[in-house]
Amino acid sequence: MDRDQFCAWALQIVKEARPEDTTVLDDGLRVVSTDANGKQQAISLQNVWDDFVKCSTDEERQHVLRRVRYLAGILNTGESFDEKRVLLMPRIRPRDHFEGMISRELAAMGVEDKPKRPPYRPFATHLAIGLAFDMPEHIEYLSDASDYPVSESELFDIALANLRRATKHGLTEMSEGIWIGDWGDEFAAERMLLPGMFDEVLGEPLVFVPGSERIYVAQAGYEESLSRLLALVDARLSRPRSLLSFGLVLRDGEWQVWDEFGYECPRMSERLTDLLAQPYAWQKEAAMKRGDTEFYSTVMGIRNDRDGSFVTMCTWTKGQEALLPRTHVIALLDPEIGGPILVTWGKLLRRAPGCVELVPDVYPPRYRTLSFPSEKQLRDWQEFPYEPKTQGASSSSPRSPDSPALHVPEPPETPKSPWAWLSPRNVALALGALALLCAVYLLIR
Repeated sequence: MDRDQFCAWALQIVKEARPEDTTVLDDGLRVVSTDANGKQQAISLQNVWDDFVKCSTDEERQHVLRRVRYLAGILNTGESFDEKRVLLMPRIRPRDHFEGMISRELAAMGVEDKPKRPPYRPFATHLAIGLAFDMPEHIEYLSDASDYPVSESELFDIALANLRRATKHGLTEMSEGIWIGDWGDEFAAERMLLPGMFDEVLGEPLVFVPGSERIYVAQAGYEESLSRLLALVDARLSRPRSLLSFGLVLRDGEWQVWDEFGYECPRMSERLTDLLAQPYAWQKEAAMKRGDTEFYSTVMGIRNDRDGSFVTMCTWTKGQEALLPRTHVIALLDPEIGGPILVTWGKLLRRAPGCVELVPDVYPPRYRTLSFPSEKQLRDWQEFPYEPKTQGASSSSPRSPDSPALHVPEPPETPKSPWAWLSPRNVALALGALALLCAVYLLIR
Protein backbone atom coordinates (compact mmCIF):
# COMPACT_ATOMS: atom_id res chain seq x y z
CA MET A 1 0.00 0.00 0.00
CA ASP A 2 1.55 3.29 -1.09
CA ARG A 3 0.85 6.72 0.40
CA ASP A 4 -2.07 7.55 -1.91
CA GLN A 5 -3.71 4.18 -1.28
CA PHE A 6 -3.24 4.62 2.47
CA CYS A 7 -4.87 8.07 2.39
CA ALA A 8 -7.79 6.82 0.29
CA TRP A 9 -8.33 3.93 2.68
CA ALA A 10 -8.19 6.20 5.74
CA LEU A 11 -10.62 8.68 4.19
CA GLN A 12 -13.10 5.89 3.48
CA ILE A 13 -12.83 4.62 7.06
CA VAL A 14 -13.69 8.05 8.47
CA LYS A 15 -16.58 8.53 6.03
CA GLU A 16 -18.06 5.19 7.09
CA ALA A 17 -17.68 6.11 10.77
CA ARG A 18 -19.24 9.56 10.24
CA PRO A 19 -21.84 9.19 7.44
CA GLU A 20 -23.65 12.43 8.35
CA ASP A 21 -20.51 14.57 8.08
CA THR A 22 -18.77 16.08 5.08
CA THR A 23 -15.31 14.51 5.14
CA VAL A 24 -12.33 15.42 2.96
CA LEU A 25 -8.59 14.86 2.86
CA ASP A 26 -6.52 18.06 2.73
CA ASP A 27 -2.98 18.48 1.40
CA GLY A 28 -1.45 18.18 4.86
CA LEU A 29 -2.30 14.49 5.43
CA ARG A 30 -5.30 15.48 7.53
CA VAL A 31 -8.81 14.01 7.32
CA VAL A 32 -11.27 16.82 8.06
CA SER A 33 -14.89 16.17 9.07
CA THR A 34 -17.57 18.89 9.19
CA ASP A 35 -20.92 18.20 10.84
CA ALA A 36 -24.31 19.70 9.96
CA ASN A 37 -23.68 22.66 12.31
CA GLY A 38 -20.40 23.55 10.59
CA LYS A 39 -18.19 22.27 13.42
CA GLN A 40 -14.94 20.84 12.13
CA GLN A 41 -12.63 18.24 13.58
CA ALA A 42 -9.52 16.79 11.99
CA ILE A 43 -7.46 13.64 12.21
CA SER A 44 -3.78 13.97 11.37
CA LEU A 45 -2.52 10.91 9.50
CA GLN A 46 1.14 11.93 9.43
CA ASN A 47 2.21 9.95 12.50
CA VAL A 48 0.08 6.97 11.49
CA TRP A 49 1.63 6.96 8.02
CA ASP A 50 5.15 7.30 9.46
CA ASP A 51 4.51 4.27 11.65
CA PHE A 52 2.93 2.34 8.79
CA VAL A 53 5.96 2.63 6.51
CA LYS A 54 8.21 1.29 9.30
CA CYS A 55 6.15 -1.90 9.68
CA SER A 56 7.79 -5.09 8.48
CA THR A 57 4.88 -7.56 8.92
CA ASP A 58 1.19 -7.63 7.98
CA GLU A 59 0.31 -7.94 11.65
CA GLU A 60 2.13 -4.70 12.47
CA ARG A 61 0.44 -2.92 9.54
CA GLN A 62 -3.02 -4.03 10.65
CA HIS A 63 -2.31 -2.78 14.15
CA VAL A 64 -1.42 0.66 12.77
CA LEU A 65 -4.46 0.76 10.48
CA ARG A 66 -6.77 -0.01 13.41
CA ARG A 67 -5.67 3.30 14.91
CA VAL A 68 -7.43 5.17 12.10
CA ARG A 69 -10.71 3.39 12.93
CA TYR A 70 -10.22 4.28 16.58
CA LEU A 71 -9.48 7.95 15.83
CA ALA A 72 -12.55 8.21 13.59
CA GLY A 73 -14.74 6.84 16.36
CA ILE A 74 -13.63 9.19 19.13
CA LEU A 75 -14.37 12.51 17.40
CA ASN A 76 -17.19 14.48 19.03
CA THR A 77 -17.14 12.35 22.18
CA GLY A 78 -19.18 15.01 23.96
CA GLU A 79 -16.94 15.80 26.94
CA SER A 80 -17.57 19.14 28.59
CA PHE A 81 -14.86 21.76 28.79
CA ASP A 82 -14.53 21.17 32.54
CA GLU A 83 -13.71 17.53 31.78
CA LYS A 84 -11.16 18.44 29.10
CA ARG A 85 -9.52 21.57 30.50
CA VAL A 86 -6.86 19.60 32.41
CA LEU A 87 -5.72 18.20 29.05
CA LEU A 88 -5.28 21.59 27.36
CA MET A 89 -1.66 22.33 26.43
CA PRO A 90 0.20 24.96 24.39
CA ARG A 91 1.48 23.71 21.05
CA ILE A 92 4.46 25.22 19.19
CA ARG A 93 4.53 24.57 15.47
CA PRO A 94 5.52 26.45 12.28
CA ARG A 95 3.38 29.54 11.99
CA ASP A 96 1.75 28.49 8.74
CA HIS A 97 0.42 25.36 10.45
CA PHE A 98 -2.07 27.57 12.28
CA GLU A 99 -2.53 30.39 9.75
CA GLY A 100 -3.36 28.00 6.95
CA MET A 101 -5.04 25.23 8.93
CA ILE A 102 -8.66 26.27 8.57
CA SER A 103 -8.43 28.05 5.22
CA ARG A 104 -6.92 24.99 3.53
CA GLU A 105 -9.58 22.73 5.03
CA LEU A 106 -12.37 24.96 3.72
CA ALA A 107 -10.69 25.32 0.34
CA ALA A 108 -10.57 21.54 0.05
CA MET A 109 -14.35 21.47 0.57
CA GLY A 110 -15.02 24.33 -1.85
CA VAL A 111 -16.36 26.61 0.90
CA GLU A 112 -15.81 30.28 0.05
CA ASP A 113 -16.86 31.82 3.38
CA LYS A 114 -14.15 33.51 5.40
CA PRO A 115 -12.70 30.81 7.67
CA LYS A 116 -12.53 31.18 11.41
CA ARG A 117 -9.09 31.90 12.79
CA PRO A 118 -7.68 29.19 15.08
CA PRO A 119 -6.30 30.61 18.34
CA TYR A 120 -2.56 31.14 18.08
CA ARG A 121 0.14 33.65 18.97
CA PRO A 122 3.21 34.34 16.81
CA PHE A 123 6.42 33.05 18.36
CA ALA A 124 9.99 33.69 17.21
CA THR A 125 8.60 35.18 13.96
CA HIS A 126 8.38 31.91 12.04
CA LEU A 127 6.62 29.79 14.65
CA ALA A 128 3.39 30.11 16.58
CA ILE A 129 1.86 28.95 19.84
CA GLY A 130 -1.48 27.24 19.40
CA LEU A 131 -3.64 25.13 21.69
CA ALA A 132 -4.30 21.39 21.75
CA PHE A 133 -5.90 18.78 23.99
CA ASP A 134 -3.46 16.02 24.97
CA MET A 135 -5.88 13.11 24.63
CA PRO A 136 -4.85 9.57 25.66
CA GLU A 137 -4.46 8.32 22.08
CA HIS A 138 -4.06 11.48 20.02
CA ILE A 139 -3.52 15.24 20.12
CA GLU A 140 -6.59 17.27 19.19
CA TYR A 141 -5.91 20.83 18.02
CA LEU A 142 -8.28 23.54 19.16
CA SER A 143 -9.52 25.26 16.01
CA ASP A 144 -12.21 27.60 17.34
CA ALA A 145 -11.97 29.33 20.74
CA SER A 146 -15.63 30.35 20.59
CA ASP A 147 -16.63 26.74 21.28
CA TYR A 148 -15.53 27.13 24.91
CA PRO A 149 -16.99 29.14 27.82
CA VAL A 150 -13.84 31.14 28.57
CA SER A 151 -11.89 33.77 26.63
CA GLU A 152 -9.01 32.97 24.29
CA SER A 153 -6.59 34.59 26.74
CA GLU A 154 -7.87 32.38 29.56
CA LEU A 155 -7.43 29.30 27.37
CA PHE A 156 -3.75 30.13 26.94
CA ASP A 157 -3.38 30.71 30.70
CA ILE A 158 -4.97 27.32 31.43
CA ALA A 159 -2.71 25.58 28.91
CA LEU A 160 0.44 27.16 30.34
CA ALA A 161 -0.58 26.21 33.89
CA ASN A 162 -1.12 22.60 32.77
CA LEU A 163 2.30 22.56 31.10
CA ARG A 164 3.93 23.90 34.25
CA ARG A 165 2.30 21.19 36.39
CA ALA A 166 3.48 18.51 33.94
CA THR A 167 7.09 19.70 34.19
CA LYS A 168 8.61 17.91 37.18
CA HIS A 169 12.28 18.66 36.44
CA GLY A 170 14.54 20.85 34.35
CA LEU A 171 17.28 20.14 31.81
CA THR A 172 19.74 17.27 32.11
CA GLU A 173 23.39 17.83 31.17
CA MET A 174 24.21 15.03 28.74
CA SER A 175 27.85 15.99 28.18
CA GLU A 176 29.99 19.05 28.66
CA GLY A 177 28.16 22.01 27.17
CA ILE A 178 25.12 20.02 25.97
CA TRP A 179 21.82 19.64 27.79
CA ILE A 180 18.69 17.71 26.88
CA GLY A 181 15.10 18.27 27.90
CA ASP A 182 12.99 15.11 28.04
CA TRP A 183 9.75 15.02 30.03
CA GLY A 184 8.25 11.82 28.65
CA ASP A 185 5.62 13.53 26.52
CA GLU A 186 5.18 15.23 23.14
CA PHE A 187 5.52 18.80 24.44
CA ALA A 188 9.26 19.32 24.75
CA ALA A 189 9.37 22.42 22.53
CA GLU A 190 6.70 24.08 24.64
CA ARG A 191 9.06 24.16 27.65
CA MET A 192 10.66 27.19 25.98
CA LEU A 193 7.65 29.06 27.34
CA LEU A 194 8.52 28.36 30.99
CA PRO A 195 10.56 31.11 32.72
CA GLY A 196 13.77 29.92 34.35
CA MET A 197 14.00 26.66 32.40
CA PHE A 198 17.34 27.66 30.83
CA ASP A 199 18.95 29.54 33.73
CA GLU A 200 21.69 26.93 34.13
CA VAL A 201 22.91 27.50 30.55
CA LEU A 202 25.53 30.24 30.66
CA GLY A 203 25.25 32.92 28.01
CA GLU A 204 22.56 32.66 25.34
CA PRO A 205 20.71 29.30 25.29
CA LEU A 206 20.54 27.76 21.81
CA VAL A 207 17.69 25.25 21.49
CA PHE A 208 16.97 22.70 18.76
CA VAL A 209 13.65 20.86 18.45
CA PRO A 210 14.22 18.12 15.85
CA GLY A 211 11.33 16.11 17.34
CA SER A 212 8.43 16.86 19.64
CA GLU A 213 9.65 14.52 22.37
CA ARG A 214 13.01 16.13 23.24
CA ILE A 215 14.94 19.39 22.98
CA TYR A 216 18.72 19.76 22.63
CA VAL A 217 20.36 22.77 24.25
CA ALA A 218 23.82 24.35 24.06
CA GLN A 219 25.38 27.73 24.62
CA ALA A 220 25.34 29.89 21.49
CA GLY A 221 28.87 30.58 20.30
CA TYR A 222 30.52 27.61 22.01
CA GLU A 223 31.89 25.90 18.92
CA GLU A 224 32.89 22.49 20.24
CA SER A 225 29.52 21.71 21.82
CA LEU A 226 27.64 23.10 18.82
CA SER A 227 29.42 20.73 16.46
CA ARG A 228 28.40 17.73 18.59
CA LEU A 229 24.91 19.11 19.07
CA LEU A 230 24.26 19.50 15.33
CA ALA A 231 25.29 15.89 14.78
CA LEU A 232 22.63 14.79 17.30
CA VAL A 233 20.03 17.06 15.72
CA ASP A 234 20.70 15.76 12.20
CA ALA A 235 20.50 12.17 13.41
CA ARG A 236 17.03 12.85 14.87
CA LEU A 237 15.90 14.71 11.74
CA SER A 238 16.65 11.62 9.66
CA ARG A 239 14.00 9.65 11.58
CA PRO A 240 10.19 9.86 11.21
CA ARG A 241 8.15 12.61 12.88
CA SER A 242 10.88 15.22 12.68
CA LEU A 243 9.94 18.78 13.54
CA LEU A 244 12.31 21.78 13.19
CA SER A 245 15.69 21.64 11.48
CA PHE A 246 16.85 25.08 12.64
CA GLY A 247 17.60 26.40 16.11
CA LEU A 248 16.23 29.14 18.35
CA VAL A 249 18.22 31.40 20.64
CA LEU A 250 17.06 33.33 23.70
CA ARG A 251 18.33 36.92 23.37
CA ASP A 252 17.30 39.80 25.60
CA GLY A 253 14.43 37.77 26.97
CA GLU A 254 12.93 36.88 23.57
CA TRP A 255 13.21 33.78 21.41
CA GLN A 256 14.35 34.24 17.82
CA VAL A 257 15.51 32.00 15.02
CA TRP A 258 19.24 31.50 15.33
CA ASP A 259 21.32 32.94 12.51
CA GLU A 260 18.40 34.10 10.41
CA PHE A 261 20.57 35.41 7.57
CA GLY A 262 23.65 33.25 7.74
CA TYR A 263 26.15 35.37 9.65
CA GLU A 264 27.28 32.55 11.94
CA CYS A 265 26.15 29.34 10.28
CA PRO A 266 24.77 29.63 6.73
CA ARG A 267 23.39 26.10 6.88
CA MET A 268 20.85 27.18 9.50
CA SER A 269 19.67 30.05 7.31
CA GLU A 270 19.16 27.65 4.41
CA ARG A 271 17.11 25.31 6.60
CA LEU A 272 14.74 28.10 7.60
CA THR A 273 14.38 29.06 3.94
CA ASP A 274 13.37 25.47 3.16
CA LEU A 275 10.48 25.82 5.61
CA LEU A 276 9.13 28.93 3.87
CA ALA A 277 8.87 27.58 0.30
CA GLN A 278 5.40 26.03 0.56
CA PRO A 279 3.84 28.90 2.60
CA TYR A 280 5.02 31.30 -0.11
CA ALA A 281 3.13 29.29 -2.73
CA TRP A 282 -0.08 29.47 -0.64
CA GLN A 283 0.49 33.18 -0.05
CA LYS A 284 0.84 33.93 -3.77
CA GLU A 285 -2.24 31.86 -4.60
CA ALA A 286 -4.29 33.76 -2.00
CA ALA A 287 -3.06 37.12 -3.35
CA MET A 288 -4.12 36.20 -6.88
CA LYS A 289 -7.57 35.14 -5.64
CA ARG A 290 -7.94 38.49 -3.88
CA GLY A 291 -6.98 40.31 -7.06
CA ASP A 292 -3.95 42.06 -5.56
CA THR A 293 -2.30 44.36 -8.09
CA GLU A 294 1.18 44.03 -6.59
CA PHE A 295 3.41 41.41 -8.15
CA TYR A 296 4.29 38.54 -5.80
CA SER A 297 7.47 36.99 -7.16
CA THR A 298 7.37 33.22 -7.53
CA VAL A 299 9.54 30.83 -5.54
CA MET A 300 11.22 28.43 -7.95
CA GLY A 301 12.84 25.16 -6.96
CA ILE A 302 15.90 23.91 -8.81
CA ARG A 303 16.20 20.17 -8.32
CA ASN A 304 19.40 18.30 -7.58
CA ASP A 305 19.06 15.22 -9.79
CA ARG A 306 21.43 13.26 -7.54
CA ASP A 307 19.42 13.38 -4.30
CA GLY A 308 16.15 15.12 -5.22
CA SER A 309 16.79 18.14 -2.99
CA PHE A 310 15.96 21.71 -3.99
CA VAL A 311 17.52 25.14 -3.87
CA THR A 312 14.87 27.88 -3.97
CA MET A 313 15.32 30.98 -6.10
CA CYS A 314 13.44 34.14 -7.05
CA THR A 315 14.31 36.71 -9.71
CA TRP A 316 14.54 40.49 -9.71
CA THR A 317 14.88 42.31 -13.03
CA LYS A 318 16.11 45.89 -13.10
CA GLY A 319 13.15 48.26 -13.26
CA GLN A 320 10.72 45.71 -11.85
CA GLU A 321 8.51 46.49 -8.86
CA ALA A 322 7.81 43.33 -6.90
CA LEU A 323 7.39 41.72 -3.52
CA LEU A 324 10.29 39.32 -3.20
CA PRO A 325 10.14 36.14 -1.12
CA ARG A 326 13.03 34.96 0.98
CA THR A 327 14.76 32.22 -1.01
CA HIS A 328 18.16 30.57 -0.94
CA VAL A 329 19.35 32.80 -3.78
CA ILE A 330 18.16 35.79 -5.79
CA ALA A 331 18.89 35.94 -9.51
CA LEU A 332 19.56 39.61 -10.39
CA LEU A 333 18.95 40.46 -14.06
CA ASP A 334 20.39 43.62 -15.61
CA PRO A 335 20.25 43.58 -19.43
CA GLU A 336 23.23 45.94 -19.65
CA ILE A 337 25.50 43.73 -17.55
CA GLY A 338 24.13 40.29 -18.31
CA GLY A 339 23.43 37.59 -15.86
CA PRO A 340 21.88 36.18 -13.97
CA ILE A 341 24.00 37.30 -11.03
CA LEU A 342 23.31 35.08 -8.05
CA VAL A 343 23.39 36.50 -4.54
CA THR A 344 22.11 35.24 -1.20
CA TRP A 345 19.66 37.19 0.92
CA GLY A 346 22.28 37.66 3.62
CA LYS A 347 24.74 39.26 1.20
CA LEU A 348 22.09 41.47 -0.41
CA LEU A 349 20.92 42.85 2.95
CA ARG A 350 24.47 43.44 4.20
CA ARG A 351 25.94 45.00 1.07
CA ALA A 352 22.88 46.76 -0.37
CA PRO A 353 20.50 47.31 2.57
CA GLY A 354 18.60 50.13 0.85
CA CYS A 355 17.58 48.04 -2.14
CA VAL A 356 14.61 46.39 -0.46
CA GLU A 357 12.44 46.92 2.59
CA LEU A 358 10.53 44.44 4.71
CA VAL A 359 6.77 44.66 4.16
CA PRO A 360 5.11 45.05 7.58
CA ASP A 361 2.46 42.66 8.85
CA VAL A 362 2.93 40.10 6.10
CA TYR A 363 3.76 36.44 6.66
CA PRO A 364 5.67 34.71 5.21
CA PRO A 365 7.89 37.81 5.01
CA ARG A 366 8.08 39.67 1.70
CA TYR A 367 10.52 42.41 0.69
CA ARG A 368 9.44 45.33 -1.47
CA THR A 369 11.92 46.28 -4.20
CA LEU A 370 13.13 49.91 -3.90
CA SER A 371 16.29 50.48 -5.93
CA PHE A 372 18.18 47.95 -8.00
CA PRO A 373 21.78 47.27 -6.90
CA SER A 374 24.38 49.53 -8.49
CA GLU A 375 26.55 48.46 -11.39
CA LYS A 376 29.56 48.37 -9.05
CA GLN A 377 27.77 46.07 -6.62
CA LEU A 378 26.69 43.76 -9.41
CA ARG A 379 30.20 43.54 -10.83
CA ASP A 380 31.62 42.88 -7.35
CA TRP A 381 29.20 40.00 -6.96
CA GLN A 382 30.18 38.72 -10.39
CA GLU A 383 33.83 38.77 -9.33
CA PHE A 384 33.18 37.11 -5.97
CA PRO A 385 30.24 34.73 -6.44
CA TYR A 386 28.79 32.98 -3.44
CA GLU A 387 30.93 29.95 -2.60
CA PRO A 388 29.93 28.31 0.69
CA LYS A 389 32.62 26.80 2.82
CA THR A 390 32.51 23.04 2.29
CA GLN A 391 33.78 20.29 4.54
CA GLY A 392 37.49 19.79 4.19
CA ALA A 393 38.10 23.01 2.28
CA SER A 394 41.49 24.56 2.75
CA SER A 395 41.59 27.65 4.94
CA SER A 396 43.59 29.34 2.21
CA SER A 397 40.87 28.90 -0.44
CA PRO A 398 39.96 32.25 -2.02
CA ARG A 399 36.55 33.69 -1.24
CA SER A 400 34.73 37.00 -1.36
CA PRO A 401 35.85 39.57 1.24
CA ASP A 402 32.27 39.86 2.51
CA SER A 403 31.46 36.14 2.52
CA PRO A 404 30.46 35.22 6.08
CA ALA A 405 32.86 33.02 7.97
CA LEU A 406 31.40 29.75 9.20
CA HIS A 407 32.11 29.70 12.92
CA VAL A 408 30.39 26.38 13.59
CA PRO A 409 32.14 23.20 12.35
CA GLU A 410 29.96 20.96 10.23
CA PRO A 411 29.26 17.51 11.72
CA PRO A 412 30.71 14.57 9.78
CA GLU A 413 27.40 13.37 8.36
CA THR A 414 26.33 16.74 6.97
CA PRO A 415 25.71 16.44 3.20
CA LYS A 416 27.53 18.67 0.78
CA SER A 417 26.00 22.05 0.13
CA PRO A 418 23.36 22.08 -2.62
CA TRP A 419 25.05 25.14 -4.12
CA ALA A 420 27.69 22.89 -5.65
CA TRP A 421 25.30 21.92 -8.47
CA LEU A 422 23.68 25.34 -8.99
CA SER A 423 24.92 25.50 -12.58
CA PRO A 424 24.18 28.12 -15.26
CA ARG A 425 22.20 25.48 -17.16
CA ASN A 426 19.89 24.78 -14.21
CA VAL A 427 19.43 28.50 -13.55
CA ALA A 428 18.64 29.12 -17.22
CA LEU A 429 16.02 26.36 -17.20
CA ALA A 430 14.42 27.84 -14.09
CA LEU A 431 14.36 31.33 -15.58
CA GLY A 432 12.75 30.00 -18.72
CA ALA A 433 10.03 28.40 -16.61
CA LEU A 434 9.53 31.68 -14.75
CA ALA A 435 9.17 33.61 -18.02
CA LEU A 436 6.43 31.20 -19.07
CA LEU A 437 4.64 31.63 -15.72
CA CYS A 438 4.82 35.43 -16.01
CA ALA A 439 3.35 35.30 -19.49
CA VAL A 440 0.45 33.16 -18.25
CA TYR A 441 -0.06 35.53 -15.30
CA LEU A 442 -0.26 38.56 -17.61
CA LEU A 443 -2.77 36.80 -19.85
CA ILE A 444 -5.18 35.99 -17.00
CA ARG A 445 -5.03 39.43 -15.34
